[in-house]
Amino acid sequence: MNPGVYQFAVEQQVPLDEAERSFHLALVAAEGLFGQALVQMDAAYHVDEVHRLIMADATSEVGRAVVSIFAGFMLRQFGADAFVVRRMTGAANSLVPA
Repeated sequence: MNPGVYQFAVEQQVPLDEAERSFHLALVAAEGLFGQALVQMDAAYHVDEVHRLIMADATSEVGRAVVSIFAGFMLRQFGADAFVVRRMTGAANSLVPA
């Protein structure tokens, strides 16, 4: 199954720039698993500041790992009430490479 894109809706009490830094840390952690080159090729995301969304491509093994790591970081750092995550249907081609 190809889950496509995950959308993280970040609540107001969480500084969006801190959530994005947590995403960057998830990318670094994924580099430890897959190597820097593969993460650069397979990981992509987009931050929508207006709607407080972080969208991440999970169409590859690398992307699924990044999403999983990021969700764990968000839970640990901000708690379960700090965000809502949804699996979206559709293409990930509008996201930017990491």
